Amino acid sequence: MDWIGNLLIIIGLWSAGNKYKYAFAFSFVGEAIWTIWAINNHLWSLAFVCAVFAFIAIRNIFKWNKEAK
Repeated sequence: MDWIGNLLIIIGLWSAGNKYKYAFAFSFVGEAIWTIWAINNHLWSLAFVCAVFAFIAIRNIFKWNKEAK
């Protein structure tokens, strides 16, 4: 499961560099996977930072949608 999370984050970051609208959706899903994995393994600092990155990804989706209008 961690490899899927990594792959989605990489795709999201690559896509953001190419200015694709839904790049942050890939990053959000990848970070959500990592957050769940970290919680299940009691890695609280990793869970925290992954949750923050997931929140930032959602924030960026809304900001990009707002600027596109």
